[in-house]
Amino acid sequence: MATPIVSEIYHYPLKSSKGVSMPTAEVRLTGLRNDRTISVIDGKNKVVTGREYPELIHLITKIEKGQLYVKTPSSEIFNIALPSSQSTIEVKLFRNRVLGTLFDAAASEFISTYLKGNFQLIHLGADFRNLAKERGGRNGERTGFADSAPVHLINRSTLNYLNLNLSDKVTSKNFRPNIVIDGFEAFEEDHWKAVHIGGCRFRVQEMTKRCVFTTIDPETAQKDAEVEPLATLAKLRSMQQLPATFGIGLVPKSEGVIAVGDALIVEKVAEN
Repeated sequence: MATPIVSEIYHYPLKSSKGVSMPTAEVRLTGLRNDRTISVIDGKNKVVTGREYPELIHLITKIEKGQLYVKTPSSEIFNIALPSSQSTIEVKLFRNRVLGTLFDAAASEFISTYLKGNFQLIHLGADFRNLAKERGGRNGERTGFADSAPVHLINRSTLNYLNLNLSDKVTSKNFRPNIVIDGFEAFEEDHWKAVHIGGCRFRVQEMTKRCVFTTIDPETAQKDAEVEPLATLAKLRSMQQLPATFGIGLVPKSEGVIAVGDALIVEKVAEN
């Protein structure tokens, strides 16, 4: 078998926006640089995602030289400076409380018009949340607006196995990973506890529980009427006496750079 390598790298500057493919990525202890550091919040200061507003996945975003750039499906480009204020507000991300800084009013006007409601954009800045009280997290480990672990990895062989059981095939984009790897057997990642990629070490925080976001077509933003691939994934995992998990959540334990083509070395596996 060929040496297992990284085949795809993505980041999502705005949570739930379209994944941006990259040949390399800077890894920080909180995750990939600029990954999911901005979110949309509603009038109750609750983070909203593509689960409720699938049209978010059509936005292409980047952060460059202190500016946020957002491109809409109509090719409109909106840009605004990242917040400079030190004043933070508390927002709710599922059951977690996160601190962030609001963008200027122009950002609120833009995203409210796009989503047809009352919304604002919020930036984490330096206020990353502590994972100590979250599933599989440890004290001192931090992340941004990711659902759970800072970095999400999937195995292409596991994806291929899932597709063998689907009439309509899905791609890695349905699962919104940061890292896609090639060269392992399907489901091997279920047993990893620590891995090394490029110059960076990662602890495996958890197997990633999947939700209805996987059923939203990453190109059309339409939800699948048969709740696929989630329904089939749940059946496959139930035969393994597991919840509907796919991929693993990683916590960086060292900083550096990873690149497409880097080898992935498994440093520790779960004991039987």
